[in-house]
Amino acid sequence: MPIESFRHEEKYRAELLMPAIDAYDRTLQEYWLKIGRTDGLSWSANMAQHYSTFSRHIRTIAQKQRFTIEV
Repeated sequence: MPIESFRHEEKYRAELLMPAIDAYDRTLQEYWLKIGRTDGLSWSANMAQHYSTFSRHIRTIAQKQRFTIEV
């Protein structure tokens, strides 16, 4: 995955993320096919699922500590 997709110097550049994530998904999928793996979610879908669950957990904890979270 290109370093620009996760290292942000002074400015977060969202426009760089989707092309980099799509490229990483393709690269990983090609590797999985080479080793015979055909199951599972793409890397990005797996991460989205993970952070979705993680975010709900963190929201609950933050709200108990009286933080306001706006989405």
